[in-house]
Amino acid sequence: MFYQKQHVLLKRYQLICILLLLIGANQLSAQQFLKADSLLGVARDYLSRSMPDNAVPILLSIIENNRENRDVVDCANINLAEAYREKQEYSKGVELIRHILGEKDLSDKNRAFAWNRLAALYNEWGDEKLNGHDSTVKYSLLCIDISVANSFTEYLAASQNELGYVYTRDKEFDKALGFYRNSYLNFFKVGLIPNAMNVGYNISGAYLSMGDPKKALEVVDSALMLSSEDQYKNMYMRLYLRKSDIYEYLRDFANAYWYQKKAREMQEGFFKDRIELQINEMSAKYDLQLKEQKIAEIRHANEIQRQQKIYLSIIVVILLLVLLVILVNFRLKKKIRFQKEEMIRQENLQLKNVLEFKNKELEYKNQELIKATSNIIAFNDVLLNLKTAVEYQQNETAISIIRNNLNFDNTWEKFRLNFEQIHPDFFLKLRNRFSMLSENDQKLCAFLYLGLKTIEISELMCISDVSVSKSRNRLRKKLELERGADIGEFLRSLC
Repeated sequence: MFYQKQHVLLKRYQLICILLLLIGANQLSAQQFLKADSLLGVARDYLSRSMPDNAVPILLSIIENNRENRDVVDCANINLAEAYREKQEYSKGVELIRHILGEKDLSDKNRAFAWNRLAALYNEWGDEKLNGHDSTVKYSLLCIDISVANSFTEYLAASQNELGYVYTRDKEFDKALGFYRNSYLNFFKVGLIPNAMNVGYNISGAYLSMGDPKKALEVVDSALMLSSEDQYKNMYMRLYLRKSDIYEYLRDFANAYWYQKKAREMQEGFFKDRIELQINEMSAKYDLQLKEQKIAEIRHANEIQRQQKIYLSIIVVILLLVLLVILVNFRLKKKIRFQKEEMIRQENLQLKNVLEFKNKELEYKNQELIKATSNIIAFNDVLLNLKTAVEYQQNETAISIIRNNLNFDNTWEKFRLNFEQIHPDFFLKLRNRFSMLSENDQKLCAFLYLGLKTIEISELMCISDVSVSKSRNRLRKKLELERGADIGEFLRSLC
């Protein structure tokens, strides 16, 4: 048939597949590692060995992993239909290929391939309602037309082989041999030696059906000369069976028996190799599974380490952010504190300047008050002296005028008004603190606050110096001061 290959090529593909499985196990699964065309080659090898159950999973994987590559998917689906043919699930194969042929963007090459496989399905399907003969001829001719137009020699040869098989079955041997010969030449032209040998097998069958065993034997011998037995054991086995049939037809039972025995030995070796190959496949799959498990464990451990690194990085970032916030907050507080301190310093400086100005103003007013008081004292001295002189002359009118001007109460009231303008809260604070002080005590406090001397106070209060000293001592006791304490300093600190 179309997909039959030699056994050596089969083992070569299978070995490549196993090696790729083992090499790719550390990173990707085998189906991801192999290219689509390589996997298609492996699937076709399985089909050529009549092992469709092995080919189907590979083809389904190609379809699943190459959805964006329309040509690859279509080719894989056509091969899947071929697998259904080998499993004798003809309805599935026909339905799948008809679906593919309904696509608008189907390439000419895949269309030729699909028509060829559809013809093969109808050629083998025994349902009389489907008219398999006409359908096989129809789709084979369609494949031939498009293959000739596009130089698809492989599909041209395959369709010619299908038509030869149909006409052989219909006993139209001339037509059959014509298509077979063209198919043989085209397969040989493109280097598909096992396919050419298969056509030779079909030609020999046609000659044998025609009753010409010699021609059939010549064709078989010619086909066997295309390759060595080691290259294509499967085809050699079939051709040996054909020679056995021919020799049996010629009643040469010795040669018939020899070729039959040879074919059976090759068949046993073939199945032995197949079993060994299947064992190797299972071993490779088992090794792959172990490596995938190991890779999964390593990936899991790496994922845990990666997550730990991420968490550690997050913690470090959070700590850095916290430190940054603390630093910024510290610098901000420091700046605010500095600004407040600077503001307080400026305010203190302003207050100091204002206080200095007020103190100077107060000192100036105190000096003015003292000066005014001194003037009053001096004026009183003049009046006292004048009074003494007038009393000596006994001038009552002058004495009365002098007494009126020496009225101490008026002098005190004027002094108090001026004093309260300069020190408005002095007497209020003094009364609140020492409520037992008399009017004279308050007067004495005011004079002492200004720092007046005893003689000046005596003149202002019109009393003797001794009386002033006694009044000062009494005041010291009322103020609860120790003996010798400066009353003026105390009052200035108090008010």
